[in-house]
Amino acid sequence: MSESLRVYSMPLFEGDDSDWEKEDTDFDKFEDEFDPEEDMGIDDLVETDRVTTLASLSFVDSVSLLRLAKEIEDINTDVSLTLELVPESCWYKNLRSELSEGEWKFVKDAVLREKNYRCSVCSRKGKPGFWLHCHETWTYDEAVRTQTLTDIVLLCPDCHNAKHPGRLDDSAFEEVLKYVGAINKWGADKTRNYVNKCFSLWETRSKLEWKQDMSFVSSYVPVRGIL
Repeated sequence: MSESLRVYSMPLFEGDDSDWEKEDTDFDKFEDEFDPEEDMGIDDLVETDRVTTLASLSFVDSVSLLRLAKEIEDINTDVSLTLELVPESCWYKNLRSELSEGEWKFVKDAVLREKNYRCSVCSRKGKPGFWLHCHETWTYDEAVRTQTLTDIVLLCPDCHNAKHPGRLDDSAFEEVLKYVGAINKWGADKTRNYVNKCFSLWETRSKLEWKQDMSFVSSYVPVRGIL
C-alpha cells in the first residue's frame, strides 16, 4: 500500500495553480500575524491545542494540514471514488501484515460474502482475471496522530488502483486519473485539483509518525494485543 516516491514533487500536473500558491502565501502572512489569544476566529477547525500537538511540523504546516484535511473530507462525502493515500510512515503496516494467514483468509471470505462479491464503488462483480481486492479504509486524527481502521471493502482492480495512484507508472497513472474523473463525473481540471490536494495532504501526513488502531477487525476475528 505504498505510494511511489516520484510523486514527491508538486504540483503533479501542469496548469494554473495560482489559487493554491495564493493560499500558501496567505498562510505565510497568517503565521506572522497570529496571536492565539486574540485571533481564535480563523476557523473552528484550527484550535491552538490541535496545532500544538503537531509539534514536529511548523506552525504553517500544522494549520495547512488541518484545513486541507477538512477540505478533502468535505469533498469525499459527495463523490463515489476517493483517493486514499497512506502516509509513508504507515507503509507496510496494515491489517494483512498483522493477521495470520488463516485469520486474513477468514476476514477476506467474510467481507466477500458481506459485500455480495461486488466492488463497493462501481458494483462490478469479480471474475477470473478481474479479482476483487479487500481494501482497508482508514481515518486520521492529526491531534493524537492515530490512524484508525474504519472499514474493509471490496474493490475491483480499476477502483483499487485509483485509491493508490502513486504506486503506478506514468502511463497507468494517467489512465487512472481519467477513470477517477469518469466515475465522479468530473472534468479534467476538477480531477487535477482534487488529486493535487490529496497528494499535498499525503506529503504533510508523511512527516508524522502514526499510531494505529485496528480494533475494527474485532467484528471478524478476536482482537490480539497488537491490534
